[in-house]
Amino acid sequence: MTYEGSLSGRGIRFCQEYLDIVRRQALQGGDMELFGLMMGVQGLDLPPSALFGEEAVRMVVSRCKQEAWLEKQLDDGETLGCFLERSFPVFHPGSHAEANR
Repeated sequence: MTYEGSLSGRGIRFCQEYLDIVRRQALQGGDMELFGLMMGVQGLDLPPSALFGEEAVRMVVSRCKQEAWLEKQLDDGETLGCFLERSFPVFHPGSHAEANR
């Protein structure tokens, strides 16, 4: 897996809080589908977009009833898609060996 782009401080803060929401729902809430997504991304069996893509973030936030939290993360007039695009690197599938060539 390789990536290009930057990870902003705002993106790091979002990621930490978002993962707390995901973990709480998956582990304490017993949401096995979300647990599977979380483990798949952490184990590199799924791409980061499976958990951090716009559609996935909206699904998780809705499922966890955290829409108000998400709105606080976005600037006035900012869309989730634009925020994610600016705040997170783009990941490309590929082997580690290919990335080091």
